[in-house]
Amino acid sequence: MDAPGDRKVTRAMKFKGIGSAGHTIFRVALLLGLLADASLPAVAQVNTPLEKLKAMAADSSTPPDLARAALLGAQLVRPAVDPDAYLFQLDQLATEARGQLQGVTAAVDAANVLSNFLYNGVGYANSAVLSADVFVGLDQVLEGRQWNCVGMSLLYVALGDRLGIPLQMVAGYGHVFVAYSGTGTFYLETTAGGRLEPTREYLRQYLPFPCTDPTAYVSLNPRESVALCLTQMGLAMQRDQRVELARSLFTLALDFAPNYAEAHGGLAFLLAADGKRAEAITTFERAISLNPDFREGYGGLGNTLAAQGDTLRAIDAYRSLVALCPEDPTAIFNLGQLLYDSGNLEDAIAAFDRYIELEPQDPEGYMRIAFPLEDIGNLERAAVAYRRAIQLAPSNVNALNNLGNILENVGDLESAMGAYEQALTVNPQYLQAMAGVSRVLGKAGRFDDALRTFRETLQIYPGEGFVWVDLGRLFAGAGDYRQALGAFQEATRVAPLETEGYYALAETLIGLGMNQEARQVQEQVRLVEEERARRQAIPLPEPTGAPSPSPQSPFEEAMPTEEPAPTGETPDSPEGDTPADSAPAETPMTDDAPESTPPATAPEVEADDTATEEEPTTEKKPVVTPPKTTAPPVLPSTRVTTPVTIPLPPAPEKPAS
Repeated sequence: MDAPGDRKVTRAMKFKGIGSAGHTIFRVALLLGLLADASLPAVAQVNTPLEKLKAMAADSSTPPDLARAALLGAQLVRPAVDPDAYLFQLDQLATEARGQLQGVTAAVDAANVLSNFLYNGVGYANSAVLSADVFVGLDQVLEGRQWNCVGMSLLYVALGDRLGIPLQMVAGYGHVFVAYSGTGTFYLETTAGGRLEPTREYLRQYLPFPCTDPTAYVSLNPRESVALCLTQMGLAMQRDQRVELARSLFTLALDFAPNYAEAHGGLAFLLAADGKRAEAITTFERAISLNPDFREGYGGLGNTLAAQGDTLRAIDAYRSLVALCPEDPTAIFNLGQLLYDSGNLEDAIAAFDRYIELEPQDPEGYMRIAFPLEDIGNLERAAVAYRRAIQLAPSNVNALNNLGNILENVGDLESAMGAYEQALTVNPQYLQAMAGVSRVLGKAGRFDDALRTFRETLQIYPGEGFVWVDLGRLFAGAGDYRQALGAFQEATRVAPLETEGYYALAETLIGLGMNQEARQVQEQVRLVEEERARRQAIPLPEPTGAPSPSPQSPFEEAMPTEEPAPTGETPDSPEGDTPADSAPAETPMTDDAPESTPPATAPEVEADDTATEEEPTTEKKPVVTPPKTTAPPVLPSTRVTTPVTIPLPPAPEKPAS
C-alpha cells in the first residue's frame, strides 16, 4: 500500500544474470519476456540438415560423428555452410597431424605433439581465445582460426577420432576441456595451448568462477558431446532472438541425449519467455533432477516462480542455488531481493550484507540493504548505506532522495534539504526531490516558499497523486482544511489506484468530526485495494465484516472528483482491507459532522486543464539503474509501508444461523 509521508524511491525486482552450470557453457542472460519469434522453413525437406541430424540421432547402432553433427548444426544456423567441404578440410588437417605423430607411442607425448602442431604449426596460438558466451562453430574454427573452449575442444576430439587418439569432451560450469580416456587418464586444457594436467584440480585456480568444483566437470560420451554442441548453438540462437531455431536445436540435442539437462534448461527458458510458466517450471525441475549442479536451472526456476507470484518456492530455489555456491554474488543478491519482497526483512539484510562483502564496490548492494533497514526502523544504518552508495555513485539521484527522506523524517531539515538539492543538481526535474524540497520548506515554517515550489512541481507533474497529498498536508498544517480536502480529493482523482490520497482525506475528515464521510472513504480504500490486487493477479484474502462492492457501478465512476468526500457506490478495486482494531484509541468518533466545517473545494494550486491529460516530459518513477538482465516483473515501483488506518468501530459480527 502507499504509505503517507514516505517518499523513498525503490524499484522493481532486479535479477542479475545467473552464471553457467552443468555440462554446457550456459552463460546467457535470462531472457524472460524478451524473445521474438523467428521461424524455420515451414516444411522440412528430406536431406536437409535438420533431417540428417534427426536420422543420425535415431541411429543407436553407431556412435555419431561429432564433427559431421557439429557442421550440420552450423549449416542449420548458416545455410551457406558446406559440411562436406569442412570435413575434407578436417581430414586434411588430420593427415598433416598424422605425419607429425609418426614414431610417437606414448599417449602423453602424442597429446603434446598434437597441441604443438595445432597451436604453433597451424597457427591457433596467433588468435585470441573468445568468450565462452559466444558459440564458435567447427566451420569457424577450421576456416577462421576463431575458437573458444567449446570450439577448440571440439576440434581436438574430432581430430582424435580420425587419429585414433581416445579423447573426450569434459564440460561443467562455464568451461569445456578435453580428457584422454585411454590408459592413464590426463587432461588437456585447450584454452592454454593444450597444456597437459594430471587431474582436474587445476580448475580451482584456472577458472575465474566462484565455487569451482572439479568433480562437477563430467566427461561426455559421443551422443552427449553432440548434445553439448547443439545446445550451445541453441543458446546462441536464443540470444539472437531466432527462437524457433533455438527450440529446434534444443529438441535435437535431446534426440541425441534425452537426459541432457542443459537442453531441458534451454527449452525451459523458451517456455518462460513464451509465458508458459507452468510448463517452464516443470521443465526446469526436470533439468535440475538430471543435473543437481545445474546452477542456471535453479536461477531460471526461481525467476519463473517469482514471475508467477510463488515467492516462497522462488526463495527455496535460490536458497538451493546459494547452497551450491555460497560465494556467488548474483545468486545472493537475487535471494536477498526475494526475501525482501516476501517481507523477510532480517534474512534480506543478511543476504545483502553478504552481497556487499563479495561486491563492496557495487552501489546497488548498499541501496538494496537500506530498504529493509528502514523498514525495521534502523534509520541510522540505512543512512550510512545510502551515503556509501552516493560515494560510489555521486549522481545516484535515488540514493540522494532516499537519504533526504530519512533526514527529513528524523527532523534534520537542513541536511535533508542539502540531499534533495544535490539530487536536483543532477536532474533539475527529479520529481521526488522537487517534492522533498517543498515539504522541507513547509516543515521549516516557510509556507509561501513551500506553496510556490509545490506550484512549480505540479505544473510539470500535474498527475502525481503524492504531490497533491503533500500539498494537502501543507494546507492542513496551516489550518486551511478546505484547501487541504480539495488537494486530497485531487490526489484521488489523478491517481485513483493509489491509496495515500484516500487515507489522508479520511484522516482529515475524522479530525473534522465528519465520521460518516470518513467511513465512505474507507470503503473506497477497500475497493481500490481490491482493484489493485485484481490487476496484479495477487490473491487477496476475503475482508472480514466489510461490505461487498457494488457490482453495478464501474470502478472508474467510483473515483472521487469534486465532491467533498466520496459518497455512494464504488466499484471493484484493490489491496487488503484496513483492520479496524488497529485504530488509534484516542481519536473520538461520532457520526455528526460540525456544521461550521466548510465544504471542500479544489485547491488554489491547480495544474492547467490540458496539462492534467498529458504525459510528463520526464520519467514519473525514475529507476536508479536498469536491471543487468531481464527479470520477472515485480509490480511496486515506489517505496511502500503500512498505511494509516482510518479509526472506525468494528463492524458487528454476523449472527450465527
